[in-house]
Amino acid sequence: MKLFAAILFVALYMSGMLLLHSSASVEGVAPPSANEYFISVEPGDTLWSIAKQVKTKEQDIRKIVYGLKVRNQLSSPDLLPGQTLIIPSNL
Repeated sequence: MKLFAAILFVALYMSGMLLLHSSASVEGVAPPSANEYFISVEPGDTLWSIAKQVKTKEQDIRKIVYGLKVRNQLSSPDLLPGQTLIIPSNL
């Protein structure tokens, strides 16, 4: 029984690490254009909170969140402190 629990723990741990890596990966993301800029994710930041900071009054925040996710090729909305995001100019 202990062996089964140990194997289950290792499998769950590895799955979590793979998911964590895929959400924070910046490989394959095109470099920012002249009208785009980088931000560094701070503890407690979410895509929603970042979108609120960059949106104008007439913009739909849901479209901003989606645009951030697409531009940065995020497979998950989860962000990590220190992660670098590109803020597109055409949100």
